[in-house]
Amino acid sequence: MKPESHLRGMMKMEGYTHFGSIIIVHPNADDAFIAKVHQLCEEAGCKVGASALPIPGCAIRILAASTQEVEDIIAKVYGLFRQHLLKAEVSLLRKY
Repeated sequence: MKPESHLRGMMKMEGYTHFGSIIIVHPNADDAFIAKVHQLCEEAGCKVGASALPIPGCAIRILAASTQEVEDIIAKVYGLFRQHLLKAEVSLLRKY
């Protein structure tokens, strides 16, 4: 996401209608994990950005055209977090 390109006012979202974010904080959330998050973000069909935090972790911001797209990215990042940092199985965030 590049704020300097084509954004002319507050809350302009480059034509996207939905915003989401997830923050991962974990002692082992190092540059290698953030690189995996960046790779996952590149595969997304919407605008996704990941930034390192001043503490071990990262913040992921999502611009999309639907709630489902935002939920899909959050689920993928959460799955990556559980697999690589917690060494746990991926679980569903939403219970049906």
